[in-house]
Parts: sequence; C-alpha cells; structure tokens
Amino acid sequence: MRKVLPRLAIPVLVATLLSACGIGSGPVISDQVAEKAAAGPVSSGGGPPMRRAVRISDPVDLVLAFLRASAGEDLKVIRSYIADGDSWTPRPGLKVVRIELPLQAPTVTVEGFTVNLSVQHIGILDDAGRLIPSMEGVKNYEFKVEQNEFILRDPPKDLLISESGLSDFYAARPIHFWSGSTLVEDQRYVSKALSLEAQSNLLVRWLYNIGPASWLTNSVAKLPPETQPGVTKVVRGEDNKLVIDLQAKVPDPEFRRLAEQLAKTLVVPPLSGLQIKVQGQVEIDNEQPRDDRVVGSPRRYAVVDGRVRRLTGSDTGTDLLPAEENKNLVAAAFAKDERAVAVVQQEGSSQRLKIGGRSALRTVEMPPMKSIAQPIWLDGGTQLLVLADHGVYQVGIDGKAELKLSQSGLTALSVAADGRGLALVVDGALQLASRGSDGSIILGIPYRIPTMFKSIQSAAFAGRGELIRSQLIVAGTGMDGRLSLMRMNIDGTDQRQLANPWQQGLTIGHLVADPYTGNAMFELQGEAYEVRQNGSVRLAEEMTLPTPGPNGKSKVSAPSFEGWL
Repeated sequence: MRKVLPRLAIPVLVATLLSACGIGSGPVISDQVAEKAAAGPVSSGGGPPMRRAVRISDPVDLVLAFLRASAGEDLKVIRSYIADGDSWTPRPGLKVVRIELPLQAPTVTVEGFTVNLSVQHIGILDDAGRLIPSMEGVKNYEFKVEQNEFILRDPPKDLLISESGLSDFYAARPIHFWSGSTLVEDQRYVSKALSLEAQSNLLVRWLYNIGPASWLTNSVAKLPPETQPGVTKVVRGEDNKLVIDLQAKVPDPEFRRLAEQLAKTLVVPPLSGLQIKVQGQVEIDNEQPRDDRVVGSPRRYAVVDGRVRRLTGSDTGTDLLPAEENKNLVAAAFAKDERAVAVVQQEGSSQRLKIGGRSALRTVEMPPMKSIAQPIWLDGGTQLLVLADHGVYQVGIDGKAELKLSQSGLTALSVAADGRGLALVVDGALQLASRGSDGSIILGIPYRIPTMFKSIQSAAFAGRGELIRSQLIVAGTGMDGRLSLMRMNIDGTDQRQLANPWQQGLTIGHLVADPYTGNAMFELQGEAYEVRQNGSVRLAEEMTLPTPGPNGKSKVSAPSFEGWL
C-alpha cells in the first residue's frame, strides 16, 4: 500500500502583486519552476550537467533536473540520470514543455518514489532551430525514482525539456528575410554550448538551405543562392568582427540588401560587426546591423463619452476632430504624429469607418458592418488594416477598402511593428499569419500557438526594444472560466500572468499595445485600463476629463496608441 508523503517544499517564483485598481488582489504566481539543481561540471561543450555533478535533495528535484538534461540531445548526459541508462532510447523529437502548477507530492513505493508530473506541450524543437507548435496539449507523465541514489528507473520515452532548460541552454537567435523593403524576423534557437562562429554557421545554413518558418514562406524572399558560402562559411576576424566569405557577388542593390540581412542575423554582442568577402576579397569591411529601436513613448488616446481625446499632455480635453465627426465613436486610431486618423462611428445597429486628416474625414467604401474593430495603421498615414465582421480589410487614405482575408471565426487581429506578422484569434485560438509585400494575407498551414488559456479573446504584439516581433500580450479565459492577461513570446514560451484573474463571464474585446515599449491598454466591460509595471490603472482616474456625462461620470473606453511608423 502506498503512503503519501507530506508536501515537499518545492520552490516557485512568486511575482509581486500587480496593484490593480478594482481588478483583484493576491499573489501572482509565475508558471516557471525554480529548479534546485545546482550548477556543476557539465558535459563537453558547456551543456547541461551530468547526474553526478548535480546535488539532488528529493525526487522532484531529480525529475526537474532530468527535464533540463535533454538540452543538446546528448544521450550521455540524459542517460546519466537513468539506472541502466545505456539501454534507454528516447523517441525522436525534442519536446519543449511547461510544467503545470501546483506540483504533486511524490508517493512512496517499495523501490523508492513515484513522481507524477503534468506538463503542457508547447512545441518540438527541430534541427533548423524552429519551435514547431505542438498539438499534444496537457499530458501526465510518471517518473519512478530509486531512493538510494536518487536516479530514475525506466522514465517515459518522450524527450522532454522544460522551458527553463530551453532558456538556460539555448540562445534565441532570429534569422531575417526580406519582404519588400522590410526585414522580417524569424525566431530560431541555437545551443549556447556552440561558439559564436559555430552558431553563425548554423544560422547561415538555415538562411540558405532551410528558409523561413512555414507561416512566413509565401511572404518573404529567398537569398540569392549563388552567393552561398562554401565549406568555410564564417570565422572570427580582427577587432572581434565576424567574417563571411561568399561564393559570388550579385549586383547592387541586391548585394546591399544581402549585406543588411546577414548583419542583422549574425552580429550580436560581443561581435563588433560583419566583414563580407567574395572569394577571399573584401567587399564590405564592417557592416553593422540595422537599428530598429524607437526612442520615446507614443501618444495615447481614448474615447471619452463618445469623443476621442488625448490621454497625455495638457490638452486632454481638446477636441481633436470636427464636432460632427467626433461623436458616437466606438474606436479611433491616429497615425504617427497625427498625420491621419480613422474612426469607427456607431449608427443605430451598424457601424461605419471614416478616414482622413483631422479636419476632414470621408466614409470608407464598405458595406454596413455590425462590428468594426480597432483600426491599425500600416504606415505614417496612407493605409491601414481593420477587422470588420470576420473580414480583414486594407483601407487607403482615399477611402477605398479591399478585402484581404475572410475567415469564419476570426474575432481579433494584431499587426507586428514590421507590418508583416499578424496575430489572429480564430475560434478562440491564437494563430500566426503573414502579409506579403503586395498586401496579400497568407494563412498557409494553421500555425496555432499553445497557450495556458482554454479560450482566447484578444492578442496584441508588444515587443520591447529590438525584439519588435517576439512578444504578445494575450487576453483569455482559463479552464475555470476566469479572465486574465498574459505576456508571452510568439512561439508560446515564457507565458507570464500580468494581473490576477478576474471573475467569470468578463470580456476584453479591445486590446492594444505599443510594439516598442511593450506597454498595453485594454477595455474591460466598457472601461479603459493601462497595463503598467506596478499594476493596471483605470485611465479615467488619471485624466483631466471634460464635463462628465449626464450621469455625472464620464465613460472612458477604446484606448489606443498612435501609429508607430
């Protein structure tokens, strides 16, 4: 008969409460497990440690350490955690998983202990460094631990690696492809045990031989194949520069574009630049990566009692549009520096979109719509994308609209800062898509991202600094039906709760973010909030509001940032 041990003291990372105004209270617990496995001598190349080098104090620690040992797929390291490990052979595929909390206490058996672990499958890390989304969902695994040596006996055959193992032993190294005049980021992972030269050679091979992720394939350009380096691809040169020797040179401006693409992909600290040779002759001595960072905070806006207002500066009460246009608004979007504006206006049971300069708006040529979402500017004020009645339209400043995508179940849309990546919510699931340089939207094979939500309501690109496409803020409901916000990487890793879950039955139908600062705003049950590092704040509480509405209280809704290009 099995005895249940008292709950072991398993450490978890507990985040400080985000002091939300009227949103909730109590601690926010990260999904990451702080594993006790101490650093020690490691396998060849600086990968995860062998079993004999790790201090283990309880059976759960052993399992957590084992879920890091598969980094690099060195079977010698993995088998060192297993009794009679030489005969253990895993199934193909390195599966990245998130450990579900709370962890179960192990049970005592005749041989030692049994540890039951529930994990969510995020994706499979393939030979091209791509994290392919997994459809396996949440699975339970049983690990048998021998008591005398704290070693595993006949563990599951799936080759699993925890999120912390991925973060600790793999570097996120995006490669880049051209889409028109835009460099598009494609996230990859390389082993940190490799030198920068070896990492760079892998990235070059993936650029030329593997190409982009499936969801980007039809919207980006391939590299000129005749330029591909020979056997010796990338080496470290003088002044800490990386040196690449190409087989051939293509005419400008294609060669100039190739140089930018290679530098953006390969040059990371502590490298100082990229020297480009062609058959041994220096063509470019020191190519620097393009700097995509934007300094400063964007203007913020909201709809106050049906009129659009600025949220920053001393003129928050100023009318930004003519009186006849600035009424009955449900959403508004200003392009960069307010060079253009688009508004969604309620007319009875339908809505219409208007676009133009601040002094003159025209009605967009679209059929009557039941619902029009937040417009998203693609540039400084000539065109935008907008989701209306399950269709994505591209709209010009001339008021003409073109249907780019019609998708049943499509309820939310966000556009990355590069204007190419799209995050869609389709039937309550998160899906990535891309825009070609001609504006076409390519869905391809459904690229759905696993999340901790049962159903997703909204998503917004919200990167930070140079990682302009790598993160999303997602709103959704969990298995208990409660609504919450999560920040996550676009491949589903590193999901972190931003605030305590709200009660059941609530909806975030409007979520926007600035793709450079990572700040976000949202509308919850008709009220506007901002996500800040120290909590979520009702925007109405910090504004100098105009005369309140007839009930003595102004309604602040549909928050937005100015366009970023």
